Amino acid sequence: MHDVHPPPNRCQLDEFKIKKIHHMHPLNMWIAGCRTTDEVRNVFYGAYMPQQHRSEVLTAYLIEIAARMGAGEDGTHVTE
Repeated sequence: MHDVHPPPNRCQLDEFKIKKIHHMHPLNMWIAGCRTTDEVRNVFYGAYMPQQHRSEVLTAYLIEIAARMGAGEDGTHVTE
């Protein structure tokens, strides 16, 4: 039997959209700073984004995700 999840509510959808917007803008800035086609090829959604291209919102979001996964800000496993 498949797990059935309720549809996301409006707040969840708005939060999702805001987070995606705050991720796309830095991606665009990263691409704009590329000088070669090889550099552009290394930019994709989900790629590790260099710190200089991250917004404060994106940085906070990445820290939040890492904490949910049991990792520290540097990506290493956190022991309790």
